[in-house]
Amino acid sequence: RSVSVALDHHNTVTHDTEIDAGVCYHLLSILQDAVEDSFDSEEVFLSVDSLSKALRCSDAIAECLLVDIGTSLLQLLFRLVEMNYRLGNTALVASCRALIERWA
Repeated sequence: RSVSVALDHHNTVTHDTEIDAGVCYHLLSILQDAVEDSFDSEEVFLSVDSLSKALRCSDAIAECLLVDIGTSLLQLLFRLVEMNYRLGNTALVASCRALIERWA
């Protein structure tokens, strides 16, 4: 929860710095572990929320991130959309779709 709060700002330069420091790699790891336990846990919700906040970064940094972890992240997000659609978790589906669209 504290990571999500810390990332809740709209300063693109700061988000770029946070991504350079590895926040998205860390969040992806947390999300991968959380999904193994549940598709709709609070940890999954918070990780997706934190990633969406971190990706308020510049387009250049987002493109570099896509090259580095995009495939793994997108596969995981598509899986979350599919499973949470079946579970009726429309808020999480919408959050995952918004992240996917960041790179569309």
